[in-house]
Amino acid sequence: MKKYKILIAEDDALISEVLKEYLEEMGHTVCGIVSDVFSAEKHLNRHPDFVFLDIRMHGKDTGFEIAKIIQTKYHVPFLFLTSFSDMKTVTKAQEYNPAAYLVKPFRKENIFAALEIAVNNSQKSNPDIIKIKDGKKTYLLNTNDIFYLQANGNYIDIFTSQKKITIKSSLEKCSKSFPDFFIKSHRAYYVNSKKITEITATFIKINNISIPLSRTFKKNFA
Repeated sequence: MKKYKILIAEDDALISEVLKEYLEEMGHTVCGIVSDVFSAEKHLNRHPDFVFLDIRMHGKDTGFEIAKIIQTKYHVPFLFLTSFSDMKTVTKAQEYNPAAYLVKPFRKENIFAALEIAVNNSQKSNPDIIKIKDGKKTYLLNTNDIFYLQANGNYIDIFTSQKKITIKSSLEKCSKSFPDFFIKSHRAYYVNSKKITEITATFIKINNISIPLSRTFKKNFA
């Protein structure tokens, strides 16, 4: 089973602690427990792989607010936790395209099933999401957020719009997980051709970032 870094958004301390215990028993890492929008966004900036998101917190539909932020800015797969399964709640929840639902009260086996289904659903519904494995870790990345890949000895640095991820791999092996619009510009670089803002004789630019362009691979950008 793959291991994920998971954020829990839940206002019931008992439920959140039980959920945390179950997830950690499965080998996942719980990177935070929050119950408001401000704290959720603070933890989302640390880029979890997945979010368990309670719909109703402190008497408000806070989960929907957080889901909207995830959709527009972070593109992290999430599932809704809810005590409500009425048509009105479910219909509204569908507007945010959750990867799955988990109805309270739940058991450990429910969490396992919901998480696996949610991850698979998120990949099917969003072809831009790819899996990158690094040992026991698995990163779920949106290719639209990635600028370029750079070889760094026995490691690869993946540069996104918000962070750098380092994994142990060769550049050629890693690049096979990426779509065709990631193009080699240099023996140590692959770039997201959709993000290019300028091409010079020796560099490719993505915004204010300069990436080497060698003569060998210049034809790839003709």
